[in-house]
Amino acid sequence: TDVDNDGDYDILNIHVDLNVRESGTYIIGYYIMDSFKSIQAGVMSLIEDYFNVGVHTLLFRFAGALFAKNFTAGEWVFYALVSYASIQGTDGVIADSIDMLLPYYSPAQFEITEKAQLSNKLEMKAITTDNGLYKALNITTGLTVNQEGTYSIVAYLSSETTIIHSNQTLYLTPGTYSVSLNYSAYELTKILRTTPIPWILVTLYDSNNTLLNLVSDIGIGGYD
Repeated sequence: TDVDNDGDYDILNIHVDLNVRESGTYIIGYYIMDSFKSIQAGVMSLIEDYFNVGVHTLLFRFAGALFAKNFTAGEWVFYALVSYASIQGTDGVIADSIDMLLPYYSPAQFEITEKAQLSNKLEMKAITTDNGLYKALNITTGLTVNQEGTYSIVAYLSSETTIIHSNQTLYLTPGTYSVSLNYSAYELTKILRTTPIPWILVTLYDSNNTLLNLVSDIGIGGYD
């Protein structure tokens, strides 16, 4: 979609039909890979939501700048894995997968200017009680805003079967900010029970739920 009619695509919209056969909460991990089909040259995110039985049309929105800077020209691939999150006996089991070949795109077709971007560095700090027990985990990231507006920063900690997330929604003017997101000890226990080193993904969205930027890492090992 060319929002400002300048000839460059500002947003890439992808519509996907999800056929749910059993009501429940599902985790959807989704990403777009460039023409080399490498996850290292791609953009990704996660959602967790409750779906009733039936066909649901999902809209995934990606900012053009994600592709203008990091992708190569070619036929890109949209891929999604849908797994059960709350149906007894099936947690973490793959329920469905979606593999969609997109039309030929060139990075030059997309708007390169970013509304806002996250710092590439994530800082993690354990918060302890007076007797040394962990009571929370704090994740801090830098955020540079180029265009005034409302932004949502969502940080996910993920294992194969569990996702926890923390988020902030802020109205910001142009400038540089430090954003902190916290997880309680109870939430961390749910993750660390299944994996000692969860995957960390911090994502940035605008008010239209367009994915603007992301930073991922593997960390917080050593907590139990």
